[in-house]
Parts: sequence; C-alpha cells; structure tokens
Amino acid sequence: MAKHVRRAEEHPNGSVLERIRTMGERLSPKQRQLARFVVESGSEAAFMNSVALAAAAGVSDATVSRLATALGYTGFAEFQAGIQALLQEDISSLRRFPLDRESSGDTLFAKVFALEAGILNETRDAVDAAAYERAVDLLSGAKKVLVVGYEPNACVASYAAFFLGVLRANVQSATTLDVRVFNAVQDIGPDSVALVFSFPRYPRRIQTTVEFLKAKGVPVIGITDSVLSPLAPLSDVLFPVPMKFITFIDPLAGAMALVHSLLIGVFLKDAERSRGQVRAFEEFAGKDRYFLRQDVDILGLL
Repeated sequence: MAKHVRRAEEHPNGSVLERIRTMGERLSPKQRQLARFVVESGSEAAFMNSVALAAAAGVSDATVSRLATALGYTGFAEFQAGIQALLQEDISSLRRFPLDRESSGDTLFAKVFALEAGILNETRDAVDAAAYERAVDLLSGAKKVLVVGYEPNACVASYAAFFLGVLRANVQSATTLDVRVFNAVQDIGPDSVALVFSFPRYPRRIQTTVEFLKAKGVPVIGITDSVLSPLAPLSDVLFPVPMKFITFIDPLAGAMALVHSLLIGVFLKDAERSRGQVRAFEEFAGKDRYFLRQDVDILGLL
C-alpha cells in the first residue's frame, strides 16, 4: 500500500518556480525539458493551451499533464493559472535598472542611455511582424483614428497623433478626458480604429475610454508594457513595450521608436497619397507661417 502513498514533499506548494525547484531531479528528462521552457519563456507559455505548450517545448501532450501532476496541480488549467500568477507578480514589481549596472566610470547620462538602448532592443525583438502589418493596415484604412493617452502617456500619444494627422485625414487625439474627447468617442464606430497607450500604473480613465470604445465595436491597437496589462485583453493588436525604471520616470524610447516605425509603415502603405498629404500640410503651414524657418525643405525628404 505504501507505494501508492506519495510522501509529503512530493506534493510541493508555492509558486511554479518553487515547485520546480522542490521537485528537482525527481522530474523525468522530458518533464525537466518542459519545466525549463516554462521558466525561460514564462510570458509565452502562460497563454498557450496544453497542445501548443507541448509543441513549443518539444514534448508530448502527456508530458504536460504529467508535469502538472508532479508539481502538485490538479490539472493543466491550474498549472497554467500558476504560470500566469508568476507573471502577475512580475508586473506588480516594476523592473528596476540599478545605477551601478554599468562600470563606475560611466556618467549618469550614459547609464540612462544604456537603459533606453536596452529597452529599444527588447522592443524591436518583441514586435510581431504580422501584428505590425495589421496595425499599419488599420491605421491606413480606417475611416477615423482616435489616439488615446492620458497623463504621463499623453506625450507619446500627442506625437503619434500629430504625425499621423499629417499623413492622413480624420485623426483625433484624446490626451485628457473632456467634452471634445467625449464627442469624438461618441462619433466613432467599427470602421474606425483606436491607437491607445497605457503604461504602469495604467491611468484609470484610459481603461474607461477603451472599454467604451470596445463596446462600440472599435478595433484597438494597444501599446503597453505587458500581456498582463489591463489594456491587453481589450486590444485587437497588442504591442508589448518592456518598461524598466531607474526611478519613477517612464522610459519611452521603445514606445517612441515603435510609433515611428508605424508611421513609416503608414507613409509607405500609399506613398503617393502620403506625399500629397505632406505637401498639403507644408502649403498650409507656409501660409500660416507655422514654423519660424520657412526655408527648411521638408519636401526634399519625400
């Protein structure tokens, strides 16, 4: 009878990582292979079904079930919830970039640049090509575009709205919740698109606005820091931009570069139309003496 009774230590508790550490060498080689995949790519593994997880890790479907049981879970659903909980803990603890990360001889501004450069590289590697193309199609072809970003997210939203407004008609920005934004949100539907920015700690008013837009059937392009962001489940196209902090100030190089790349995509989607839009804007700006220097040849860049 004893062989049917598992020892107490074979019923591990705690997080997924703690349970994997507890089981250690008692896992089979294939179970360890799967466990290694879960540990090394948690954000990817957290939202796969059991079949996809098995394929990605190079193991059988049965191995997924056996690992879940070996780690003390009742089944795959509870195992997956444990992986997602691990990610939730990660997102609740903002990623800190220590100032002593670089050599002591580096200047403070060099360390800040190193942080932003690292985020740029991570953002580039995280962009899905199919998602990028879909976002460009939506931003190019939608009847209207509403760019949303309140409080600390307003600066990148304003940048996106300004240049997108040069490239195409019917672009509105929502950088504060007022009557103008209320009217813009009312007058939008499934043939439009919303480009939304929301970074920690995720302004509540952005979430409220997006929930209203989704109820109206408006597709949402979400730019946020994680698949566990409150914006993620409301996004039809999602771009995670990792965030790391030296102090409370948001690092936005990754978000700005992503927006820049989307704008270039929109420009090239219909280059002739885009050139015409820019020429029309330059003509308007010239008549209004919009810029101090009238002799700078922006059109020469087209």
